[in-house]
Amino acid sequence: MTSGDGLRHPGPGRAVWADRDFRLLWSGQATAQVGGQVGQFVLPLLVLQLGAGAGTVGLLRAASLLPHLLFSLPAGHLADRTEVRPLMMWADWIRCLTMLTVMLLASLHMLTVWQLLVAVMVLGVCTVIFDISYYSLLPGMLLREQLGTANFALEAARSFATLAGPALAGLLLGLLPLWAALTVDAAALAVSAATLMAMRRGRPAVSGARSGPVDTGKRALAAGWLQVWHSPVLRPSMLYLGFRNLFAGIFSTYVLVFQVRELGFSVTRAAMVELLGNGGFLLGVLVGGWVSRRMGIGPQLCGGALLSALGIAVVSLARGDAAMAMTVGGLIAYGLGVASSNLQNVVLRQAVTPPEVMGRVSAVLRLAAYGTLPAGAALGALTTSLWGLRPSLQFAAVGALLTTAILVFSGIRTIRALPPTEPLSIAGPPLVPAPAAGDIPFPPSASS
Repeated sequence: MTSGDGLRHPGPGRAVWADRDFRLLWSGQATAQVGGQVGQFVLPLLVLQLGAGAGTVGLLRAASLLPHLLFSLPAGHLADRTEVRPLMMWADWIRCLTMLTVMLLASLHMLTVWQLLVAVMVLGVCTVIFDISYYSLLPGMLLREQLGTANFALEAARSFATLAGPALAGLLLGLLPLWAALTVDAAALAVSAATLMAMRRGRPAVSGARSGPVDTGKRALAAGWLQVWHSPVLRPSMLYLGFRNLFAGIFSTYVLVFQVRELGFSVTRAAMVELLGNGGFLLGVLVGGWVSRRMGIGPQLCGGALLSALGIAVVSLARGDAAMAMTVGGLIAYGLGVASSNLQNVVLRQAVTPPEVMGRVSAVLRLAAYGTLPAGAALGALTTSLWGLRPSLQFAAVGALLTTAILVFSGIRTIRALPPTEPLSIAGPPLVPAPAAGDIPFPPSASS
């Protein structure tokens, strides 16, 4: 990339990878994502090993989701009031110690279902704090034009983990006792914490003087909601995430049951289909940069939303000799669309949100996304009992297709370049001056 001084400078993509702190963050998160997938695979099996039924597995799932509903907003407020890197580091160490405690109790045959539920709750609270702090960390570390490359790299690691983690767990369970496989998750969390400790910088805490009236009294708690609601970018994003996950909750809860009971797949065949379908998430990340350079941010976000809804529709229509091909193709389309739209949502959020309220805005959007997942699972239970599995998935497909209208009929569809930071939505003059609205190519090409 040649600048006005006539010299050739590395493009934003290369500059990101030349950044020592980003390399540490990426390596730690890549390791933690693989370990986390192993933990998610093993913990439900531990419940069954303890002699509990399938209903208790659902209770374990609810216990993991509950902290997202209860602690997202307080965690967002905390992330805006303090330096986030130590928060992330301590969250990792506590999760590591919790996992080691579960391992120790299980190895001594002292683990109970209630102890496991408490452990999952602790893990969930720490995960909420970590994830919301993580969304605030990148904008403080990198230039705005580097956010696209950084988020694509981190999401690629996350998507790869969805494939490698379960495969690694299956291999370990063939060699080790069930509890011993959790060593991978505990070790991965320790690696993540160590890389955070080794970083030299992070997003600094926002001072009270700079944040002004946003951080006082009730206004502090409402700042995230106000920022989202008054934003032409964040409000449709919040509404889309909430309604999408309502219908995605139906789909994700019953798609495996649909394959076994409606399509007649064996458990092994269904697991293979799920593994192949999960490749869509990785594919969505790998091609996301290429697509967005040609389409722009908004069109890619809307296109990804539409593709994920069409993927649900294809799965719900699968039958006969083409059932496996349609199910795999639908799951790939679903994963590709979700990964593509999620990435653009994150980058848009980080670009337009003032740093003073980044944590609280992330908390509001996270609450909208996670809050409707259990509602979707409950709605799926109702529709399945009334109509059956196939009509229930078709209902989810129709709902997901209608939800894309929230994005298509908002201003997001017209966004092609990285937009400027929006002013704070509080009374009085903006506390964060918005940069000049110039076109910044997005996402940056590593070869530019």
